[in-house]
Amino acid sequence: MSDAAPIQSTPQAGAIPYRLTRRGAYEVLLITTSNGRWLIPKGGVDEGDTPEEAAVIEVYEEAGAVGVIEGDAIGSFSYIKRNTPHTVAVFPLRVQRVLSRWQEQGFRERRWLGVEGAATLVALPEIARMIRDLPGHVRDLRANAA
Repeated sequence: MSDAAPIQSTPQAGAIPYRLTRRGAYEVLLITTSNGRWLIPKGGVDEGDTPEEAAVIEVYEEAGAVGVIEGDAIGSFSYIKRNTPHTVAVFPLRVQRVLSRWQEQGFRERRWLGVEGAATLVALPEIARMIRDLPGHVRDLRANAA
């Protein structure tokens, strides 16, 4: 029998930043990681912040976009970094403004893509699924609010 405590997963928050085109199509804003892979903005939840607040901050810092969280988390995914497990709650974020300059622009790219293009570009299947689920999730939120 082992006395070792189970390893706790570090909670994080992320967002799928999106906008609607004039024709009503969804576009998703992706960013690159330090090794050039495409991903959604995500990061730690600081003490005193809610996961939703942390997601808004990460989109601002990493993608240079300002927006609002719409509804509950669309899902989550887990990964390991530096031997520490992380679990990321992912929220839909409707982008209201894109900044021409932002905090992490020196080492990140950002790109608007259609839902299928974004889902194909991200490496993690869990994120791809959430991106593909985004339009239905947002439509359901709006229908339930009406």
